[in-house]
Amino acid sequence: MGESRYRVSLRVFHPSLDPREISMALGMEPQFSWRAGEPRMAPKGRPLKGIRNETYWCAAVFDGTATFAADIDGALQRLAAHKAFLRRVRAEGGRVEFFVGWYVHSRAGETVSHSTLAEMANLGIDLAFDTYSDP
Repeated sequence: MGESRYRVSLRVFHPSLDPREISMALGMEPQFSWRAGEPRMAPKGRPLKGIRNETYWCAAVFDGTATFAADIDGALQRLAAHKAFLRRVRAEGGRVEFFVGWYVHSRAGETVSHSTLAEMANLGIDLAFDTYSDP
């Protein structure tokens, strides 16, 4: 297969939870976060029309240090201790996902085992991919 690189973030969406509570529960600091009901802002701080309709919290999990499957397995091992919180987010109408930015130069691929996928399901974590073509 060809060369590729990837970045993975853990993203939490919730109808009303305070992002600080997410940080405390997971023991991680977000790169980006906002709370439902806050005024919308552009990334550079310019006010936008409207308010945030849900809480959003996003933290970097890894940046392509091993194989994709091995990195996902490592992240799942760290998050297993937070299973009750992750399930609470879902029970309250939120969602949790690994967001993958996959940068490919040419043809590339990866296999994720059924046991890894089962652990993601057990923790209630979805998998979202965006692929980008490297020039």
